[in-house]
Amino acid sequence: MESGAHHSTYTRRMKHRALIAILCSLAAASAFGGVTYDFRMVTTGVQPMTIAGNVVSDGPRLRMEVDRGDGMIFKDDSVVISRDGGKTLLVFHPPSKTFFQLPMDDVMGGAIKALQSPLLDVKFDAPKVSVHDFGDGGAIEGLPTRKMSMDATINMTIDALGQKMTSSMIMHSETWSTDRIDRAHRNLFQLSSPRTGIEAFDKVMDAQAASFIGRFPLKQVSTMRTSQNGREQVTTTTTTVTNIRDKAADAALFADPTGYREVENPIDAMKKRLGR
Repeated sequence: MESGAHHSTYTRRMKHRALIAILCSLAAASAFGGVTYDFRMVTTGVQPMTIAGNVVSDGPRLRMEVDRGDGMIFKDDSVVISRDGGKTLLVFHPPSKTFFQLPMDDVMGGAIKALQSPLLDVKFDAPKVSVHDFGDGGAIEGLPTRKMSMDATINMTIDALGQKMTSSMIMHSETWSTDRIDRAHRNLFQLSSPRTGIEAFDKVMDAQAASFIGRFPLKQVSTMRTSQNGREQVTTTTTTVTNIRDKAADAALFADPTGYREVENPIDAMKKRLGR
């Protein structure tokens, strides 16, 4: 029974790590004021997936149409609306006529804390983080860019029913960003300053934000390596922003569609399944 419990817990933990990588990478393709663009995020490794769609943003208002979703939070053909700078997302699913509310702090905190359970005692060492500026990154979408990188390492000690294990997470990201789009219109997930409640991960999130230095990310490549008991798993996520257009958005785009039934958000549902 213990072996089965360990395997189930480890499987959930790896899925949640993939979710964390998705969320961090999604920050490179979120919302910017008075702009519309297409985004595509391709993840390979532990949990391969592709997320793609279109974003329309105007100041604190965001509308993201998800053509292809991750299957965990954003289903195919979902519509995501925020009117408070990304602090709260309203996720509508037209095929089922349902929607749910999703505070960004719950997304980050829920994903990280899901690594923990009553069967696990997880302790995190202080992370090692560094950010590097490589200067001119060339042109992307006709816009000049600066290339930045961020490296971070977090070591964990896991006590699973008396069996102690060590695990490490190593993240390397490279970002190409431009100053041709006003820095005041940065990614809304970044502006909402989501916190996980775990100091080690919050420091990594802060370093990730610092690598943008207030600029508009056009491309980001993030690689996360997780190692446990000599076994390494690698997840790489590449996010690109294309077809950028300055566009004044119709206010109606950010209004809630009618005729939808509210349902429980996936993070709360996950907590219930885990007995939280």
